[in-house]
Amino acid sequence: MEKFKKDFLSSYLHGGMGSLSKRDIDALVMHLLDEQGLDDGLPLKKLSNQQLSVKLRVSTARIKSLRYEATLKHVSNNEKVAEWRFLEVIAKSKFDSDKDKIAFIIEDAFTKNWLQGILKDNGLVFDNSFNTEVVKVESNDLLSVLEVLYDKKSVETLKKRIDYVKAKKEKLSFAEVKKEFIKGAANALGETATSTVTKGLLSLIIG
Repeated sequence: MEKFKKDFLSSYLHGGMGSLSKRDIDALVMHLLDEQGLDDGLPLKKLSNQQLSVKLRVSTARIKSLRYEATLKHVSNNEKVAEWRFLEVIAKSKFDSDKDKIAFIIEDAFTKNWLQGILKDNGLVFDNSFNTEVVKVESNDLLSVLEVLYDKKSVETLKKRIDYVKAKKEKLSFAEVKKEFIKGAANALGETATSTVTKGLLSLIIG
């Protein structure tokens, strides 16, 4: 908590006394809590929006909004961070094929908006009409984006598995190629932003 206080005061004073709005201060506090945690020193970024909502007694919508602003304003190189976060989304997800689409959950609003922006820029279509945290894209569209962001060889392995599932009309299982894909993609990204994102799960998958 002492480090939290020190960093908060340093950030606040660096911006100039009174120059930060209440919303800016809230976003800064959220950023520091996610990075440093409370008295136990465990970063709160490991908690879902719902879990953090219960812990802090703040609405889930409020947590989601503050985390978005915290990433936007206080995380350096946040697009690279979004690449890591999306990789974690892939690592955690179980994909289902539905009419040649892949659905996955992105709870982090910054990463979701970042991904949707990439899809739009490439003229690709996504659907989140059913649930704002569930994004559905054509499998080939997702693969096109992954090839831009991550290791192409690993993406090709994933593509072969998806093609197999399409042909057999089976439920898509990502488990068989997840480890190889995540390892290749993580190596391609390098060590950038390692202090900002949670890599514990990636370490478990990569081995």
